[in-house]
Amino acid sequence: MSPSPRKLSSVDSPEGALRIGLEHLEEAYLECRDMRHRWYVSSDYRRVTTERDNVRPRLGHHDYVERRTTCERCGIERVEAFVLVRDRNWTALRSLGNVYHYPDGYLLKGLPAGIGNASELIRGLRFERAETERGEAAAPATRKRAARKTARSSA
Repeated sequence: MSPSPRKLSSVDSPEGALRIGLEHLEEAYLECRDMRHRWYVSSDYRRVTTERDNVRPRLGHHDYVERRTTCERCGIERVEAFVLVRDRNWTALRSLGNVYHYPDGYLLKGLPAGIGNASELIRGLRFERAETERGEAAAPATRKRAARKTARSSA
């Protein structure tokens, strides 16, 4: 006998807790996770030194360039860091990577098996909400289960 699948609505399962967490996320968080962020520059490029600015080195670099961008929808702040590369006729910025500062309630934990990232679940949740708003019937798998249940109860 195969184990019964966990219900996503059950609070006792990690998936259920995640589902409940997803259902209570602010709409702006859902939009950003589904369609990506709308960044604006909150602090333009500036040179940073670890001693003067009291920050940690980035990938071993004590002198680098930083830019801060913020999502206008959800408020996440992205801090981009770059190595300054200068030659006689040009200046280039080579990326050292990004650091993100998330608002409270944005991060999710406990993805169920087979789910690559939370965005997959968020797109599914937004799809279900859109179907409900349009008054469409339940998904095909749900209709099949309901039909089998009705057939068994009438037999």
